[in-house]
Amino acid sequence: MFWMIEVVVSLVFAFYFIKREKPKVRFLLYGYVFFGVALLLQLPFKYIQIKFLPYFQGSSVPFLIFSFLSIIVVEVSKYFSLKRFLKTRSFKNGILFGIGWASFESINFIKLSFFSFIFSFIRLSFDVSSFLSPKYEFFGFVFLFSVNLAATVLIVFSVIKKNLFYLFYAMLFSFLVFVCFNSFSGWDLVGFCIFAFLYSLFIIFHYRKIK
Repeated sequence: MFWMIEVVVSLVFAFYFIKREKPKVRFLLYGYVFFGVALLLQLPFKYIQIKFLPYFQGSSVPFLIFSFLSIIVVEVSKYFSLKRFLKTRSFKNGILFGIGWASFESINFIKLSFFSFIFSFIRLSFDVSSFLSPKYEFFGFVFLFSVNLAATVLIVFSVIKKNLFYLFYAMLFSFLVFVCFNSFSGWDLVGFCIFAFLYSLFIIFHYRKIK
């Protein structure tokens, strides 16, 4: 299945980073585990989104509000997870945490399977398209991975520098990318994705200039 290719790609990237930078491997596991915690914290917002948003089909405002709330939950969870475990103030450990988190966050199959499993217990059916973008292909995975990792890099800045500006920056960046990715089409979407992808790489690989 296609999601297995995404898992393999993310693992190859993680092990390349481990071999190159020599961070503590447990931070990769922290990233996986605490992304799962963030999914659990998003459940109330996803439940409301599935249950009540169909009644507001004529307006995109409720969808944007709940999407923004979900992003806040994700980034704040990321912040406190890193603040709890990034005791050495090591940037490379924080990046490995971000690779683990961004890997699972960028594989829509994982999120879809999780919410399908949870909501099946309360017999709540939902439209798969509300979680899985029809634009989603392998490039979409690479794009989302770079954006999610860039947001995590900003969170690492926030923890290490003890500056909440980077936390709000990460939330705003994630929300703008989400809105534009789901609103644009055609060449507008292509142009935006190229710009957001390159900007994400700038954040990831030129962090010393941003400090």
